[in-house]
Amino acid sequence: RPQFCAGIVTYNPDPSLLLRAIGSIIDQIPFLVIIDNASKNRDEIINSINGFSKIKLICNSRNVGIAT
Repeated sequence: RPQFCAGIVTYNPDPSLLLRAIGSIIDQIPFLVIIDNASKNRDEIINSINGFSKIKLICNSRNVGIAT
């Protein structure tokens, strides 16, 4: 059985919208990777995803864009 994951790239996201996006896919995937591009509200992002064992947060030190 193939394994896969989903990814979300963020930059200063609205935490409530991020949670809605997570909620819409989390039960359909084995793993979610969130790549944050130096958001000013990173602490809010961390607090929002706290408790989700299927999420890995990767924090970039600068905004490298969505294509990177």
